[in-house]
Amino acid sequence: MGLDMMLYRQHYIADRPWSDADSAPGTGAIEALGLVPGISLAIPPESLGQTGGATLTIEIQVAYWRKANAIHGWFVNQLANGVDECQPIYVSRDHIVALRNACQMVLAAKGTPEEDDEIEEYLPPTGGFFFGSTEADEWYWDQARRTHDLLSWLLKHDTPDAEYEYRASW
Repeated sequence: MGLDMMLYRQHYIADRPWSDADSAPGTGAIEALGLVPGISLAIPPESLGQTGGATLTIEIQVAYWRKANAIHGWFVNQLANGVDECQPIYVSRDHIVALRNACQMVLAAKGTPEEDDEIEEYLPPTGGFFFGSTEADEWYWDQARRTHDLLSWLLKHDTPDAEYEYRASW
């Protein structure tokens, strides 16, 4: 048991004409979106509309954390009005930038007299059932650094049509 946290990137594809060629390597929707090179997507004939088009959303898990309670608290407090019921939480690109910047602020303050104030303001540890330590210990710093790096990479490889969703279970 514990706090498991995931961030998903979703791409909505509507009314794209699909054919058997979409099943051939190098021609699939996933590869066309640049999400996973070399992977293609086959569309079952029964999902095709009358015009030969299909509407679908491709969802890919782009981040996973375990017991990173400060990161979880940020999502819940910033994006879900403090309501933590393991509900899906919509995350915009601007939110990803804001969380990356919050991680950057606390990492820059590590070891300075402002450390505690910056942690409290930007990324405070959050208590909960099996959420792990609520101290700013090495786990906290590792998760802040990892999250900063992961979100920086994600933003660098973002696409204009991507939407994000955060989910947690505990």
